[in-house]
Amino acid sequence: MDPMVQKKIEQIDGQLAGLRETLEKNRAELVKQHKEKGDLLQDQWTDKKKITTLDRVQKEYDALQAENRRYAKERKELREQLAGLLTLTKSLRISFRA
Repeated sequence: MDPMVQKKIEQIDGQLAGLRETLEKNRAELVKQHKEKGDLLQDQWTDKKKITTLDRVQKEYDALQAENRRYAKERKELREQLAGLLTLTKSLRISFRA
């Protein structure tokens, strides 16, 4: 075979080997990126689920806080009424003794 043709074939073989190596590296990188994308999507789904849960809990917490304030107001009013009733009871007792 002609030495120049042989040299060109060897150059082409070398370039093909380089291309194979580059393609293999690119394939490995794509596999890695695909896995990372899947992991990120899973993390994003988990985060959205947590955010949804926290939003629901916050709404429930706000409603619970409002209910607690209402109960505190009712307890205060009840204490005031009981204090007034106690005062009236003491007055009645004093007036029956007299």
